[in-house]
Amino acid sequence: MKKHYLLVTLLFSGITSFSQSLSSADIGYTAGESFTMYASDYVNPETSGTGVTWDLSSMTNNNQVSVTVTANSGGTFPSATTKLTQSDGSILYYKITSSIMELVGIDASGIVFSYSNPETHLQFPLTTSTNFTDQSACDFTVSGFNFSRTGSIQSEYSGTGTLITPAGTFTNVMRIKSTMTNTDTYIGGTSSSSIVSYNWYKAGIHHELASVSDITGATTDQAAYYTNVPENLGLEENQLINLSLFPNPSANLIHISSDEVISKVELYKLSGELMLDQSVNDTSSEINISDLNSGMYLMKVYGKDGSVSVQRIMKS
Repeated sequence: MKKHYLLVTLLFSGITSFSQSLSSADIGYTAGESFTMYASDYVNPETSGTGVTWDLSSMTNNNQVSVTVTANSGGTFPSATTKLTQSDGSILYYKITSSIMELVGIDASGIVFSYSNPETHLQFPLTTSTNFTDQSACDFTVSGFNFSRTGSIQSEYSGTGTLITPAGTFTNVMRIKSTMTNTDTYIGGTSSSSIVSYNWYKAGIHHELASVSDITGATTDQAAYYTNVPENLGLEENQLINLSLFPNPSANLIHISSDEVISKVELYKLSGELMLDQSVNDTSSEINISDLNSGMYLMKVYGKDGSVSVQRIMKS
């Protein structure tokens, strides 16, 4: 049986991204961003390794759930710093610090999952040698039900390469494999299950690009989804030769220089909203960002020869 539970998949899946070393600022869910999850028929997650091309272009669009990321303060889960509000009525609460990302609670349309031991999704910094186990993860009770769960998660590096989904082609992607083992206690007895999830992430995109999960135990199930990214952002482009930006971070001006003649500079929010479109006909230019709010942006620099470079900048 193939089902597509987006909340369940998020609950069971770890979250990571690609780089030789990644901090929580590089990849953590970021307040003010939003994205859409597209539920898909199950696809083969394919092989592990370095320089792999994962072709998931056959993923389908069976259902959509939009996700909005906001800061959290107080409420049912006061330890959470960030919450993900989904259009299906569910809210996921995360604690994100410089050293860890944990799922601390869920409100599924009034049914509350309260964790006594949060799910450790990430330990920072992340590298290609990442391999950690949280032996007490997943321990929760559910409000209004005689149901509880205990379990553990092992997360490990599972490859780098190119990912192809219906949303586009992405290079420099890292895949993380997470194996969760659970024991559920309810009226009538207990049952055990195992969930193996593969999740693909790219630095600068603060949510998973795709997720594929296989669930075995008393029941067998499978789930998959891919997500959107801002139009024309996050996709690898031909890089300009020796492009440099400075200072970065900056409060006012950013100087851009290149060996190639620059024809245009665009600046986008991570949500995909175009904030600046400036024509250039030189090997250098200055961009004034003094009117922007503090935070991370994506700068797209076009060369006169047709090459393009996408760079992250920080407005301080």
